[in-house]
This record gives sequence, structure tokens and C-alpha cells, in this order.
Amino acid sequence: MSKAPRMSTRDDWEKEPRLIEYLAVQLMRGRLALLLGSGVSTAFNLPMTEELVARLYASKSDYPPNKKPELQVRDFRSKYFKDDSAGFVGAIRSELYKSVSADFNSLRKNGTLAAIGSLVMASQRGTASKVITFNWDDLLELFLEYHGFVTYSVGQEIHWSETTDVAVLHPHGLIPFHPATPGSQPDDIVFDQRSFSTIVGNEALPWRQHVLSIMRTHTCLFIGLSGDDQHLDSLLVKCKKEHAITADSENAGYWGVTFIEEFDEGDATSWDQVRVFYKQVSSYSIGLPEFLLGICQAAVRLRRSS
Repeated sequence: MSKAPRMSTRDDWEKEPRLIEYLAVQLMRGRLALLLGSGVSTAFNLPMTEELVARLYASKSDYPPNKKPELQVRDFRSKYFKDDSAGFVGAIRSELYKSVSADFNSLRKNGTLAAIGSLVMASQRGTASKVITFNWDDLLELFLEYHGFVTYSVGQEIHWSETTDVAVLHPHGLIPFHPATPGSQPDDIVFDQRSFSTIVGNEALPWRQHVLSIMRTHTCLFIGLSGDDQHLDSLLVKCKKEHAITADSENAGYWGVTFIEEFDEGDATSWDQVRVFYKQVSSYSIGLPEFLLGICQAAVRLRRSS
């Protein structure tokens, strides 16, 4: 097995060829995990939070109040779906996928999804089989299944382990594109202020234990995540103190990488404070796929030379 390059300083992480080689070695060792957010899904016309909330209110010929989105959702749920979780999730599903095409041709054209798929598909050069998505959609799973891979979408907090090629964890809930997907219909999802308050910092929750276990023991690639999600932020703070890399004197710089298109100093500082490297790419459509596929290609070269 190839030895990972030393990554103890910020300068080491800023050297792209060195960073790619380091991540390639982590891929070969099975130590790479992916954490996905809404930035992955917007290319398929899935709405961002503000747009989705506006659609929900419009479906009732209503307008959202002037509050934070989490509070808008809380009020919407209380007003129209009090004590009706199934109806609430159904209303979200109808608006979430309204303009989405999930056929093979639509999915295969997206470079970011293809690059993520390359990382998680089983291979001699290693695989990133641990995937956590804070999205409700299962477009990644559909993409992988079109390529003949067996996937397991985990949307329930209490669940069985399955023999599968790739398991995709949905700690905020799963709303499948095909509503008849067996065993995947959620009892509820994390969306409004109350649901966030229930999970943030609650160490006893099985979901939190499971997600933290993966994050603490892998080099994490954060794709499409802004860092301002209160649940994610609490996980990042926890992992900064407890990640396995804190015991690695040669690679004690960062334990993860987040990818952004436009540099934001405040955002960069926030990620740096939890020891996640802030990596700027030219675009999510071209620069990010090139970087992710570069990890796969480097792993192949290292495997051949070892």
C-alpha cells in the first residue's frame, strides 16, 4: 500500500497534486467518505430551501411570513398539516420533484454526479462506499442503479444493515423519486425549526452516533454544503476534537475538504475553525468533476506502482 504524503501544514494542502495524491491514498485505504448537500442537486432543478418553502405556501394560495425558512416551515406545517406527518411529507414531495427529470440521459449528463459515482463504485483502486447526504432526494442512488450497482437508501433512523455496493445515509430523511420504493417512505423529515432543535447536539440519537462514527474515522469530502446548516455545524465541531487525524502526527492539518466555486472569507474562516480545508474549484460542473476524477486516476497509478 502506498504511503500518504505528509499533510501537516496548510501549504501542503494548497498544493493540488499533493492533495490529490493524499486523497487517492485515503481512497485506496477505504478512508474516504462523501457528505453531500443541496449544491449537488440544484443542477437537476431541485429547489433550494427558500424556493421550496415558497412553493409549499403557493400550493395553498398562501404566502410565507417574514421569518427564517425553518420558522416558515414550522408555521406552514402547524397551519396545514398539524398531526399529519404523512400529508406534510407528501406535500413536500410533490413540490420537490415538480420539474425534475430522473431518466438515465438526464442523470448521466451531470459531471459532478458522474464523478461522485466514480468514487463510490467498487474498484481495485479503492472505493468511497460511505456516503452521507443531507438531501432528501435519491438521485445518486438512481444514477448508480442505472449503472448496475446495488444501492441501499437509508432513510430510517433505526435500520438493518444490508449487503450492498453502496449505502447512502439520509439523516434528514428520504423522499424517494419513485414513491412506491419499498420501505423507504419516511415517517417524518428534518426541515422545520422544531425538527432541527430535536436532533442538534443530541448525542443519544442513533442517527447522530452513526454519522459521527463515519465522520470521525474517514477523510471527509463535503460537496454542495455551505456549513451554515445547524445540524452539520454541530457535527463539525464535534469531529474537530475527536477525529482520528488528531492522533496522526504526520497528517494533522485537516480532516476534510469542502469545495466551493466563489471564495467567501467568512465562510472560509468558519470551515478552517473546524479544521476542514476550503478548496476553491473553477465550477461544480467542470472543475469539481476534474478534481474528483483526478483522485480516482491517481489511485489507479498508485495501485499499479505498488
